[in-house]
Amino acid sequence: TERPIPRFIGGNAAAQPATGLSAEGGALMQFGEEMQRAVLIEQEKVDTTKVEDAWNQYKNAALDATMDEKGVLRRQGADAVNGNLLKELTTSLQDRRKKIAEGLGTDEQRQRFITRADATDLQVKHQTLAHNAEQTNAYATTVFQGSEAAANAQVAAMPTDPGVFAGARDTLFAQTEALLRGKGVTDS
Repeated sequence: TERPIPRFIGGNAAAQPATGLSAEGGALMQFGEEMQRAVLIEQEKVDTTKVEDAWNQYKNAALDATMDEKGVLRRQGADAVNGNLLKELTTSLQDRRKKIAEGLGTDEQRQRFITRADATDLQVKHQTLAHNAEQTNAYATTVFQGSEAAANAQVAAMPTDPGVFAGARDTLFAQTEALLRGKGVTDS
């Protein structure tokens, strides 16, 4: 049998709808585009899961650095004030951040992790600075109480010596002023 010859009325053949092989080619192209979109969606899911896992690891590292037995937020009084808690925390987290980021497979994953880790850093640094301020006040109170006890003991040991009394009084005034200034009560 002979195949009929297509006839186009009122125009050229290029402007007519695709038939036969060209229609199949268009369907294959559309299928390829859909597959590409599906691959991108799955890659996004994989990236998100890996980034969330990395961030969870980092948040746990931040919890360890702040709240475990030797964590910076566990330090009290002079131990907190005399150490550099913020530097210690930053050093610990930088090492952990680097190791976690190196374990990620793509630059996109690493960038997304870094963004989340930056937010965690901001939070734990704020907590550490607030804790340090609180412990500075606690330490100042302890020092004041020690000065008060020492002054009372000196006066009790030599109640008739005006020099001892004057020294104790001056010490207590200076310590009181420092304590109040540290708590923001006075600026003098």
